[in-house]
Amino acid sequence: MKSLLRSFCLLLTSLLAAYTAMAQQPAAPAQLQTLGTRSWIRLTWQDNATNELGYKIYWSVSAVKPGSPGATIAANSNRYYIDGLTATTTYNVWVEAYNASGSSAALQSAVLTTRQWTLDTAEVNHLSIASSAAVPAGMQLFWQDEFNDALLNRNKWSTNYYSTIDFKSGTNLSAMQHDSLPQPGIIMTGNSIQLIVNDTMPAKAYWPARKLSSIQTYDWNSNERYLDNSRGGYYEIRVRRSNTLNATSGLNAAYWLDAPGPDLKYYMEQGNTYNGVTGVRPRGQVFEIDVFEQSGNATTTTTTPFTMHGNVAADGTFQGNLTTYNATSPTQNNWTTHGLLWTAAGIKYYIDGVLKKEWSDPLHNMAPNHFMNILLGNYYGWTAGMTSTATMEVDYIRGYQWPVVMGNELPNAGFEYGTLLPWSGNGSLSATSKRTGNGALVLAAGQSAAQYIYLNNSSNYRLNYWLQGNSTVQVKVENLTPVTGVVQRTYLGSKTATATFSQDSLLLATGTEYGDHLKTIKLTLTNTGAGTVTFDDLTLIKGGNGGQAVVCSAAGGANAQDRYITSLTTTNAAHNISYTNAAYPANGYGVYTADSIAEYKDSSFTLNITNSPNTKWARVNVYADWNGNGSFTDGGELLFSVGNAKQDNSGTVLNISRSITVPAAAITGKVRLRVRFYDAWNTDPGPCGQADYTTTQDFFVSISGVGSLMAANNFMSSVAPLKHSLVADAINVYPNPVSGDSFQLELQLLQAQNAVISIYNMDGRQVYNTPKQLLKGYNKISLSTGAWPAGVYLVNVQYSGKTLQCKLVRP
Repeated sequence: MKSLLRSFCLLLTSLLAAYTAMAQQPAAPAQLQTLGTRSWIRLTWQDNATNELGYKIYWSVSAVKPGSPGATIAANSNRYYIDGLTATTTYNVWVEAYNASGSSAALQSAVLTTRQWTLDTAEVNHLSIASSAAVPAGMQLFWQDEFNDALLNRNKWSTNYYSTIDFKSGTNLSAMQHDSLPQPGIIMTGNSIQLIVNDTMPAKAYWPARKLSSIQTYDWNSNERYLDNSRGGYYEIRVRRSNTLNATSGLNAAYWLDAPGPDLKYYMEQGNTYNGVTGVRPRGQVFEIDVFEQSGNATTTTTTPFTMHGNVAADGTFQGNLTTYNATSPTQNNWTTHGLLWTAAGIKYYIDGVLKKEWSDPLHNMAPNHFMNILLGNYYGWTAGMTSTATMEVDYIRGYQWPVVMGNELPNAGFEYGTLLPWSGNGSLSATSKRTGNGALVLAAGQSAAQYIYLNNSSNYRLNYWLQGNSTVQVKVENLTPVTGVVQRTYLGSKTATATFSQDSLLLATGTEYGDHLKTIKLTLTNTGAGTVTFDDLTLIKGGNGGQAVVCSAAGGANAQDRYITSLTTTNAAHNISYTNAAYPANGYGVYTADSIAEYKDSSFTLNITNSPNTKWARVNVYADWNGNGSFTDGGELLFSVGNAKQDNSGTVLNISRSITVPAAAITGKVRLRVRFYDAWNTDPGPCGQADYTTTQDFFVSISGVGSLMAANNFMSSVAPLKHSLVADAINVYPNPVSGDSFQLELQLLQAQNAVISIYNMDGRQVYNTPKQLLKGYNKISLSTGAWPAGVYLVNVQYSGKTLQCKLVRP
């Protein structure tokens, strides 16, 4: 009886406790954390309640909580996604626990549905699976997706698959332009993404006989970059795939980088135009990098090709691959990491953290110098009614870059990574002779270290460095041509090290590239003395006046001794030159300094070149360094090219005559005019650098800073007076050249004018100036040269917004 009574009491106590608990409102949730994307908001909170029936979720663009919840979810929940939202909108959200007695206090927050992706700090600090050992020292995670959300993060990914090659075929061009592309088959597992292809996923085939499930970091239709990876970096994916036994026909799972849209300009090569689109890609530069493209049965296939595409014909026809490497990899239904290291120095490929292949030839650098679209895709041949399934599952994808700290764009600038990389060379690291931090670079006599870097184009930079030791150093920065690595301009600095650290600087400027494409530069530090030096704490930041580039050299190589200029003359210049030659210049490079062409801005002269007989087997480029920066690669500085393909020996380069116009934007003073031959069998070596089968000859043009309107009003002087027919305003001086110390200025005007007569020498200095009232018709004015030195002068008459000009020569 006592036992029965005891059991009854215990039951009653339990029922009373349960009743009491139900009668109490649940504890409020805490620590609400939110993530807003363009299409959904993620809510996570701490579940403090023990007696809740569930949670109520409210949201509104108003600050007033709605009368009823937008969603009610189960007890013990701590995460919810509000989907289908409007981008760039602030939503107010409330989360509250509830039971039969009512609701807890609401946990509230305001969340912006931003279009910008952000690093998830919690994920970055606690990666469930570490990246491989291939991540370069010093690089930091700057972009990633662990695919741990229930929904695809559309701030990072577009599901509107499109590619450069498809743009030419036009298969889905209209669908892309009308935002109606087939959508991929996707399953978010909570810790990975599965790209599925079967009879029902995706719902619509991309091509009539092929289904495709893909996500990418760029949207062609909106021209939106979800990821700006212009500076390259290391990109790693952890992936596995599977398929049913009958899903092997046309099966392919891929991770690749593709040139962006919204047109074909990255696919087409420079100089080629297709359907009105002119290419911007240098020949030999990739437009697509297939990091892996795994085909066949996932269980049995053990090889994976790494491919770079780049060869395209003038009509847009794909001609073939730049390179293909078939790597051996584990069975593909096992988890595998694939890594791509893309820097200004080239491309490297890793599997499970092990380097498999690299392409780092500086004279054939295929790496892109602009952002690239990253794509994940799974596809295979398909016909209606198929029951097979292919799955590509991605655990994570991560992007690493060397950080830009306080504007310093030079990686490992303080030699703090414990490795010399990304520097190359034969220097060594020291932890004792440092200035600050953990290390410094030590160079013995004759040693050097170099690094390739992406910088913004057309920008001024300042390189600062600290130096200590008992030797001399040279610091050299070179602007490089994409793909070929030809030096475009060079900046040099030198310094003698002392026993204590001292700082020095080198000012430089980067050359032009298309749009916002980056400029590849090479920085080289060399110990030119007999002692030892230590470099530390380098900075490469924007600023300065661009410095002064040294004139790029153009030494010739072997086997060009029979190709050279035999004569070069000019006509119609303010001062002409006449150069003759009967031999190959020493080392293939000559500079003619005995005389200079003289000309005004906006004026033209004729360049006449005669060449040795065997030059018919060569091509010739003529350049002018109009802006005087030591380079010949800026816009308008390649004046003309002559010569035919290697099969042609017609001698088109034996006698050349071309009209050369000095641009209005040219500097005042002397600039170089460069004539360079190269063998017709070889690729164009550009204006600078050493190259075999080349011959280069430099001349000088002395440019006057006067005469910006001369192109429109360039009436050539004659020794005879003007005729008196009133056809148009005209100017003349005679005799020309001047005999004695006086000359006649003739003006023919359709209307009477109040004018100013000015005369300038070739340096732009004014030697005569007077106002003058001119009559309608013929005007003759006697002027004296006084003590003017011999030279070329510009006579300038200005009136009513018009300028008449002519040249005067005083022997």
